[in-house]
Amino acid sequence: MNKDVKALSVSYDGGKNFVAPSVASAKDKTYPIVRPLFYYYNISDKAKVSSYIDYVLSPVGQKIVEEIGYITIN
Repeated sequence: MNKDVKALSVSYDGGKNFVAPSVASAKDKTYPIVRPLFYYYNISDKAKVSSYIDYVLSPVGQKIVEEIGYITIN
């Protein structure tokens, strides 16, 4: 978190309810400004990228994802 950035609660229903950004609200999809990250590759390159994707999805890779401030897949 950056001390110069102010997190804002966002309404998803015209101002009736507001949801603050958090890991929990991102994971349960109640915070409306969340988007997934997709990896696309040519199927012919599967052998080249499989080990990378396996690493990113592994417990070690997911720990790094969490440490840098992103939401883990689990």
